[in-house]
Amino acid sequence: MRRQWHQEVIAVHTTRDADERRLTDLYVKATEHLGSPLAQVRVAGLYALVRRCVRPL
Repeated sequence: MRRQWHQEVIAVHTTRDADERRLTDLYVKATEHLGSPLAQVRVAGLYALVRRCVRPL
């Protein structure tokens, strides 16, 4: 019983860590787009950041 509980706790933490890593990667990529010389890419970066603020993971 205890072993199963421990495995479930580890699974929850692993999932949460993966979600946080994904969020960080998306944020970094969006902010990198803001420095692009192309206006379309900068606008896409802004949309990505706004989407993240409006609809959290």
